[in-house]
Amino acid sequence: MTESFQTPHHHAPPSTSRVLRATIATALILVVGVMSMRFLVNMRKKPQRKPPQALSLRVQTERIVRKDLWLYLDGFGTTQADQSVEIVPEVAGKLTYTLRDLKPGQTVKRNQALFRIDSRTYRLEFDRLKRQRDSLKRQIKLSEDALQLDKRDEQRNKVLLKRRAIDPGTFDKIRLRVLERIRALESLQQNLDVTEIQFQQASINLNRTTLYAPFDARVTQGTPTNGAFVAAGRGVVTLESTESVEIPVAFSLEDLRKIRDEQNQEISIDQIPAYLRKLGTIRVEVPQSSSTAWKGVIERVGGRLDLRTRTIDLWVRVHFRSSTRQNNDLVNPKILLPGVFCQVRIPIRKIPNAVRVPRQALYDGKYVYLVQTNQNQKRLIRRKVEIAHTSNEYVLIHEGLQDQEELVLSPLSDPVEGTPVFATPKENKPPRAG
Repeated sequence: MTESFQTPHHHAPPSTSRVLRATIATALILVVGVMSMRFLVNMRKKPQRKPPQALSLRVQTERIVRKDLWLYLDGFGTTQADQSVEIVPEVAGKLTYTLRDLKPGQTVKRNQALFRIDSRTYRLEFDRLKRQRDSLKRQIKLSEDALQLDKRDEQRNKVLLKRRAIDPGTFDKIRLRVLERIRALESLQQNLDVTEIQFQQASINLNRTTLYAPFDARVTQGTPTNGAFVAAGRGVVTLESTESVEIPVAFSLEDLRKIRDEQNQEISIDQIPAYLRKLGTIRVEVPQSSSTAWKGVIERVGGRLDLRTRTIDLWVRVHFRSSTRQNNDLVNPKILLPGVFCQVRIPIRKIPNAVRVPRQALYDGKYVYLVQTNQNQKRLIRRKVEIAHTSNEYVLIHEGLQDQEELVLSPLSDPVEGTPVFATPKENKPPRAG
């Protein structure tokens, strides 16, 4: 078997000139590329170098507006009926008339007839005594005329006695007749006096058979019906006034000491009602429902101090015939039922040219933080202020702040004066009515 062999093919090595040309071409390309890049770099403007900025603290702010502000006492209380009365008949009898649907919850008007007791018996007694009185008056008139005649007869016989035309016995009989006439007349007068009293009582009893509402009211108890018997002295219905309510609002003696006059003198407790009536309107509203507010007045101060809570009541009266504030307009009020829990705001003093600041914006009891702009940079600054009044929610500042300064409202933890800030103005909500 014959084997065949292939001889391997060998390439010739590149020549030196070819290698040199490739090297030169590559170098030229690199040089042109480097020069182009340097040209482009030189054409670009160098960016301005800015110093690194410090991190800014985000805060909410509000522009300061100085104005006259009222100082208030805020309290809470539960409404009570200003007047509550139990309708008690003073005569007994069967009911012959009752107001339609006279039941708890119904409202009645002042002087409206509620129910009527059978008056026939009382009418008969009234008529009998009236006739008896008239009869006695006629008898007295006749007796007075007869007495005058007897007195004239006595005078004539007295003259005859002096002339001895009649004997003394006859004159004594005439004198005795005059005295008997006087005694009878006095007896008739006494009977008339007694009858007059009985007649007046019968008239009163007759008028008592119809009972009326003493004021605008709501029935809270009792359901009288026609034909039912009512006894004298036993209540039939109970009424609560719808004309006004009272609200006892408890305040501490420390709160009441804040009530001061224009000379900053403390007002004595017994003079508080008269003084507060001269100030602004007392606002009464139901919490979580401020769309309607009632106007109130201070009626009186409570009778004694509560030794347990160390408070005393200010009694606020709300008259429903007065106006209420709704949508900034004065409109007719709605009734405020007894037993409703209310919030009461009482103006006690006007502080001129002051600023209202939230409690959270006050630090160490006398400092606030403002935002000051310097060379387009906002930074924190601290300011000492004078406090006119402090409440649970806000403070009133009367010294230390100027109009249009930017007050920091956000709570700050360990604030440092000079810290850069990013300020966001507070969105002002529409003011609440009142």
